[in-house]
Amino acid sequence: MSNDTRNLIESMLTNDSNTVNLLIKISENNEITDKIRKDFLALPLEEQQKIYNRLESILKMCYSDTFKEIDSLSKEELFSLKESLIYYLGRFSIPNIDLLKKIYTVEKNKNLLFNIVCSSLITFDEEIELDFISRIEPGNDYDLLIRSWTLAFYTNIKNPYEYIDNGTDDWSNAKNARLKRLAINDENNPKFNKTKAFRLIDLVVINLFLENRGFNAITKEDYKIIDETKINFKEYSEDKIKKLTYFKEKIISNNPY
Repeated sequence: MSNDTRNLIESMLTNDSNTVNLLIKISENNEITDKIRKDFLALPLEEQQKIYNRLESILKMCYSDTFKEIDSLSKEELFSLKESLIYYLGRFSIPNIDLLKKIYTVEKNKNLLFNIVCSSLITFDEEIELDFISRIEPGNDYDLLIRSWTLAFYTNIKNPYEYIDNGTDDWSNAKNARLKRLAINDENNPKFNKTKAFRLIDLVVINLFLENRGFNAITKEDYKIIDETKINFKEYSEDKIKKLTYFKEKIISNNPY
C-alpha cells in the first residue's frame, strides 16, 4: 500500500486538514478503495466510529460553507473532496440517509448525484435511488455518465471522471463485477446484504451497456445468471420490485441465444 493510503487512515483519526488534503490527492478506483476499506475495517470499532464522525462532519461543512479550507480549494478539488467523502461514508458504515437526502436535493453535479445514490443503497431507503433511476434513459447524459464511470472505476483509471466511454472499450471487468453480485442469491452468503442493496442499480447498469453495445455483448451463461437473479425481497417496496421486474424481463427478452 502507498504511503498516501496509509497516511489517509491515520489522518482520518486525527486531523481534518490532513484528511481533506489526502482525500483530494488520492485517486478513487476499485484497487485503491478496496485497500482503504480493508485498513478501515481492521481498526477497533471505536476508531472506526471516530473516522466516520470526522468524515460526516467535513461533508456537512462542504455543503454549509462553514469550512475554512473550502475557500482555498479549486472547483476540481472541492469536487474530489465531496466525491471521496460521499463514497467512503457509504462504504465504511450505514450512512446518515437524512444527510444524503439533504445534499442530493441541492447538488447539481451528476457525478456526485450518482455517488450519493450508490452510498444510499445500503440503507434500503429507496427515495434517492428511484428518483435517480427515473432520470436515466439509454443515450442520455446519465447513461453516458454511468457507463463511463463504471468502466473507469473497474479498470483502475487514475481519474474515473475524466474518462468517456466510446462504446467499444472492453467492459469485461465492469460486467463481471455486476454479474458476480447478481449471482448471489443465498442469504447465508456474507455479501448477500450488499447484493440486495445493489440489485436494481446492477440490472440498470447492465441494461445500459447492452443497449449501447448490443444484447450479444454478454454470453449465454451471463443471461442464465440474470434469469436466475432473485428480485423479490422483503426490504423492497412494490415500486422497486416493479422496476426490477421491468429491467430483468427487458434484458432476458432480448437474449439472442
